[in-house]
Amino acid sequence: MNTGWSHDEDLRGHGASLPRGLDKPSATEMSADLSVLLDAVGGSRRAELVGQSLGGMVSQRLAVEAPE
Repeated sequence: MNTGWSHDEDLRGHGASLPRGLDKPSATEMSADLSVLLDAVGGSRRAELVGQSLGGMVSQRLAVEAPE
């Protein structure tokens, strides 16, 4: 029985997401965005992150900064 869920999200300023201001966000800022999203949709549940290219770098950054 699969009790998981999946979600895909554009990084800030990429895809259909609108940029905030003129500065390009750093990987640290994008990982903070991802952390807020995961808290909002997943609460305290475990998450498995997958990313390609920049998304992979942001996922790795989040794993280092917030391994819980």
